[in-house]
Amino acid sequence: MQSSASFLSAWSLPVPILLFCLVLGGLYFGVPGVRTKGRGAYFLSGLFLLLLTYVSPFDALARQYLLSADVVERITAALFIPWMLATDLGPSPRLRNPGPAKLAPILAWLAGMGVLAIWYLPSVYNATLAHPALRDTAILTSVLAGIWFWLPLVGPEGPGKVSPVPAGNWYLLAAAIWCSALGLGLAFSRPSLLETYDNPPDTFGILSEIRDAFRLTRAADQETAGLLFWIGSCTVLLCGVMLMFYRWYVAESMRTKLAVHAAVEAKKTEGRPS
Repeated sequence: MQSSASFLSAWSLPVPILLFCLVLGGLYFGVPGVRTKGRGAYFLSGLFLLLLTYVSPFDALARQYLLSADVVERITAALFIPWMLATDLGPSPRLRNPGPAKLAPILAWLAGMGVLAIWYLPSVYNATLAHPALRDTAILTSVLAGIWFWLPLVGPEGPGKVSPVPAGNWYLLAAAIWCSALGLGLAFSRPSLLETYDNPPDTFGILSEIRDAFRLTRAADQETAGLLFWIGSCTVLLCGVMLMFYRWYVAESMRTKLAVHAAVEAKKTEGRPS
């Protein structure tokens, strides 16, 4: 009971994350063209969720005890929060994808999925858990790469923007396949590869409760983490697929095609003998 109370008091204030949120907020509201015409509800919600994720005791659980908790944090930081941030970005030329228009979506996809995979390499992952500064770097680069990943889909119009259907759907389905492979690889890899979780420092004295009371052994945690990575990332990406279909359906070009088709059908009906 005492250890649980100690864990619930493990609120922290990660200065790099806080500064990152302040800088992004300053750029969003201070630089012309970065902010949309709206009030930035998605953008501010994304910043709040990012800060809350790494301030709460859940972050201590992810850093010391459970790989599955860390997976939830990383999916949130690499996929869900960047979607919220990219959705509210305005038409500033600075936000357009670099490179030729045809290559821009490919570069964005490689950046988002590549950064997500690199930080899960066993040696790199162990280093991020051993060095807080490197872990903060992993979080911030994941957010930035995630924003880049979502820009061709939900960002402002311009070179490099892909059509919702079919290009946007193929873009997201390829990412879902990639994340599925990463999740399955994590689930079936040897738990000893991520050595940090084998003998955690147990600062809050809750390791025995996790392993015994909740029966979440190291191997079970590894399998849960892989499944969470697979299911969680695919859930975000497949929701993006549905969003692409919705945007395609309500687009002005689609409405024009439907109106033309309806007019043609009406003329055909009028020309038929009664």
